[in-house]
Amino acid sequence: MSTSEAAEETATSWHDGQTIQADEVMNDLALTALTRSLFKFTVNPDTADAIKHGMRMLTHSLLKRIVLPTAWERLPTPGNIRFNRAMTRMNNAIADVIAEYRDAGEDRGDVLSALLAARDDNGNPLSDQEVHAQVMTLALTGIEAPGATLGWVLYEIGNNPEVAARVAAELDSVLGGRTPAYEDLPKLEYLGRVINEVLRLRTPMLFLPADSADRPRRRIGHPRRPGTDLQSIPAAPRRPVVREP
Repeated sequence: MSTSEAAEETATSWHDGQTIQADEVMNDLALTALTRSLFKFTVNPDTADAIKHGMRMLTHSLLKRIVLPTAWERLPTPGNIRFNRAMTRMNNAIADVIAEYRDAGEDRGDVLSALLAARDDNGNPLSDQEVHAQVMTLALTGIEAPGATLGWVLYEIGNNPEVAARVAAELDSVLGGRTPAYEDLPKLEYLGRVINEVLRLRTPMLFLPADSADRPRRRIGHPRRPGTDLQSIPAAPRRPVVREP
């Protein structure tokens, strides 16, 4: 229930007439939900703060570090210094939590417990480095994209009063004022269609997986040498498609 609890805490912190920065608030919500799913137990508040701050800085800096030359990352710019300090603090905090979980030797019902209990084909547990890598992968995929999607969902609903009214009516009908559970999702059929349409119009995926060429070939009329990577940028239609609900 960590996700729904985080959402309820965020929503109850708002008041009528308040203006919020939807993208930042939804990113923070996604971050809080993710960290609670990963670690239900942390050694102290400073550890949790180091992980959340590092993940937030990592997601905010990711695009810049993808497009800029690698050599730029080695320059002692103020931004690089802040980033490296945050990454060091976060990595040390994650290592401390992994060590604490291993020492406790119990299943706390979260993602980290599942990773520590996992075994490879030979029956061997994941190393601390492998667990750390899995945590970082989940952080990269579980914050920016969900946060951006939630922000756009709020934006589109807020700009379409008729849609907002239908979403509110469906929530009232299905939930009756209670916090939603996983089992309620199939019943929220109209809201699901709204989210799918937002994903079509406002895809959070900036890049699709790279396509490497192992032999000379041509793509869209241009020759590609072996070893060349091609990043695809989604170009989903931006025009609304009128559909009868």
